[in-house]
Amino acid sequence: MPSKGDVLTLKKSLRVTFFWQVHNPHKAENTTRADTMQKLMPKRVEKTFQGFMTETPMKIKNTHALLALIAFLTITTTVQAFTALPFPVSVEGTPLTDGEGKTYVTIASPVTSHATIEIGIEVPTIIVNVYPSNSKAEVDNGAVPEIILVNGLNRFSLNQTMSQNTLKPGTYLMNIVAGEGTARVVFTVK
Repeated sequence: MPSKGDVLTLKKSLRVTFFWQVHNPHKAENTTRADTMQKLMPKRVEKTFQGFMTETPMKIKNTHALLALIAFLTITTTVQAFTALPFPVSVEGTPLTDGEGKTYVTIASPVTSHATIEIGIEVPTIIVNVYPSNSKAEVDNGAVPEIILVNGLNRFSLNQTMSQNTLKPGTYLMNIVAGEGTARVVFTVK
């Protein structure tokens, strides 16, 4: 599979080649697009795409179709299924279960403002953003989050905010960033 850099280099080479042929029509008659591209492309890209190169001129619409196909294949191979809980999360010792196709998990019963949250993976740092929200995980524009930063542990309390503020009663959206995943949890403080 070609890398993103190879695709961008090919796009640039195609653009340069097309521009050169449009602005130098008297010279373009004797040179095919493939010949010009071989002069402009680095060897690494040339080897990657040599199956697509021919000695006959390529039409622009075919080039766009080829680039669209490469982009589509690159995107579809990197898209992963989204889960609200990419790692195990428990609140006050009760494990949470993934949210039935939603982008967040809702804790059914209210929690205290000093509830303990534990994640099921070992990471050096956990970053937590707690936003005031509604029950659908919608945050108002301009809402300022409470931030919790945890080093060397896999658990924290909701009252460990960097601002030392206690969460007031209400509904919140908590984004727990650990490792390469983000767990999204909606909860209510009583």
